[in-house]
Amino acid sequence: MSAERILWATNLSKSHDGQSVQFKKLSLDIPHGAKLALLGRSGVGKSTLLSVLAGITAPDEGSVTLRKGANLAYVSQNLPDVKAETVLDAVMQLAARYTNSDAVRVALRYASLMTRLQTQSDSLLLEQLAEATSTMDQTAGAWETESYLNAALTRLDVPLHIPLCSLSGGQKRRVAIAAALVAKPDILLLDEVTNHLSIDAVQFIEEVLAEPATTVLAISHDRFFVDRVCVSGIWELDGELLKYGGGYDAYLEKKAQSMQRERKLVADLSKAYKKELEWMRRQPKARGTKSKSRVAEVLKMQQQLCMRKKRLNSAEVKELKTGTSRLGTEVVRVEKVTLKRGDKLIVKDLSYTFERGERVGLVGGNGVGKSSFIELLLGRVAAQEGKVHVGETVRFGHFDQEGIDLSRGLTEVSKLTLNTQNWAQVRVVDYVKELLALHGPLPQETYPSTRTAATKGGGGGGGGGGDVGDEAEQRVSEEIERLSYSVTVTAAARKEAVSNPLAKMQPSALLEQFGFDREKHFNFVGSLSGGEKRRLQLIGLLLQNANFLLLDEVSNDLDLNTLTMLEEVLADYKGVLVLCSHDRFMLDRLVDHLLVFEGDGVVNVVEGKFTDYVEVKKQLEAESKKERKKEAASQERERSASERRRKRKLSYKEQREYDGLEAQIDRLQERHGELTALVGAQARSAPYTTLCEWTSELARIERDMDRNTNRWIELADIAGD
Repeated sequence: MSAERILWATNLSKSHDGQSVQFKKLSLDIPHGAKLALLGRSGVGKSTLLSVLAGITAPDEGSVTLRKGANLAYVSQNLPDVKAETVLDAVMQLAARYTNSDAVRVALRYASLMTRLQTQSDSLLLEQLAEATSTMDQTAGAWETESYLNAALTRLDVPLHIPLCSLSGGQKRRVAIAAALVAKPDILLLDEVTNHLSIDAVQFIEEVLAEPATTVLAISHDRFFVDRVCVSGIWELDGELLKYGGGYDAYLEKKAQSMQRERKLVADLSKAYKKELEWMRRQPKARGTKSKSRVAEVLKMQQQLCMRKKRLNSAEVKELKTGTSRLGTEVVRVEKVTLKRGDKLIVKDLSYTFERGERVGLVGGNGVGKSSFIELLLGRVAAQEGKVHVGETVRFGHFDQEGIDLSRGLTEVSKLTLNTQNWAQVRVVDYVKELLALHGPLPQETYPSTRTAATKGGGGGGGGGGDVGDEAEQRVSEEIERLSYSVTVTAAARKEAVSNPLAKMQPSALLEQFGFDREKHFNFVGSLSGGEKRRLQLIGLLLQNANFLLLDEVSNDLDLNTLTMLEEVLADYKGVLVLCSHDRFMLDRLVDHLLVFEGDGVVNVVEGKFTDYVEVKKQLEAESKKERKKEAASQERERSASERRRKRKLSYKEQREYDGLEAQIDRLQERHGELTALVGAQARSAPYTTLCEWTSELARIERDMDRNTNRWIELADIAGD
């Protein structure tokens, strides 16, 4: 790694809302050519730190310096504001922010004009295109940049012919990624760039970032991406910045060693703390001569012990298990199904039977219909042909990538109790208590419920205000009474359900297992980040005792600790697992075979691990590409030979030969016909020697006809006939 710095920060501090400190007095250096990953739990401030380094967010304290003359590109989880109508115009605007390269500017201008030419054609546009082409010829590296731009837009699957305003969030992110890569800046700051991308798109990004001159600092939960790209080091943010040299494997090894040392340190600190507490208890109550300095040291030791225990607990991968309800022999059978969504054919004449304990991955490019297939299994969309048979004991559990619906799985009574129409007033711990209450008796908790405080508000208020509150409370009580049948049904169903270890946990313990610190238990659900809401969504899903899990991009927005914990749960899961994911590590670990959606209704069953499939596919594509190149080269040689022949005229001798060939061919065809008739008429009466002479002459005539015909075609090509 080069010692030359390209970006550095000194004594950075930043707090959320002026209260919760995300990082304090943090300093870092990023050398030129370094490829680093920034890891950490959700909510610790990784995205904030990246935004501060990019100059988008101002720190509370400290400074950030970019080497003079260096260019920086920052790809956040949202598309920056751009005033553009078309995708290419947006790429042009964003790339212009990241670089001052003439080659990039000229190539983007040329590409924009070429795209417009496909839908409109006028003299002014043609003049502009001619001028742009001339400028491309005169600008060093412009044509190479234009070729690279086309490759980036194709492999990132960026839609060029759709107005920018109509793109989805995922499509807009691909636009931002394309702009950053095409600009070829000196340093790239990337925030979860692999989310919602196809495998081919991720591989393209990995290839680009592997360039030795490219400097990278990336936040990512994609372990394959981190392992292949971030080879210089792993940085972990947890209040302070912990730096580990080497790639992801080295990070795991060093992290394990660090945690072992931390456990010993916490154990030693706990013993020392208990010893000091005993000393304080032994002192007479009336004695006022206790060492103030020693008391202060004990308090400091207590704070340090709490901080270290909290950090150790958050770093530990939790061993959790979930329950599954009984699953009969009849699971799910897809029979000759054809499914269309609009004009798009998702599957055609597909038959497939899911067996008990099956673990299958759904893979394919973006937009081929994997999520639609999941909706088909759930019965949310109907097939145009065929049928999906679902066994009576099947209990689906669905993790939806499109939106976070935390009310799914709650009864109507629970929704009224929590007032889920206003998540800004629902506390995290109360939501989890309600989930647990639906699956068994609520365990005793160490802190009281906050629901009363949340609903009653502040003190004071006259009798009129109290009457209004009483009326509202009465209405809610009446509605709960009206819906009480749902409580009875839930209790009856609970008796038949398999015991779920998660349902026996205290709300606080369950929340901590899913990465929620104690201080966040009383936060309102509406104030949580996307990743934190996803974790709550997972808790609700794993409490359902589902025996057929359908997980659609479940790894998005989850930190590595939560992701690893989830994989441990799913590895022990006894039901059917259908995993739709671009997370290569998760697919390799959890599924046995794949349903590969190729597009145009084609779905192939592939046995084995996902990475094996990718490698085989790459080899086949490489061989196909090689064959196409050979065929193209052969065609080019033939075209060149034909072109050379057309560029000259027939010589006098060739002209005479050409003039006589047609008559020779006619005579040969006539004689061939005569001999064929003779052989057919006298095959039994003619002497054997005569038949041999006729057949030998026929063979010679056929050879002459082929030779003369090929020569006639060659001379005709030269003559231009």
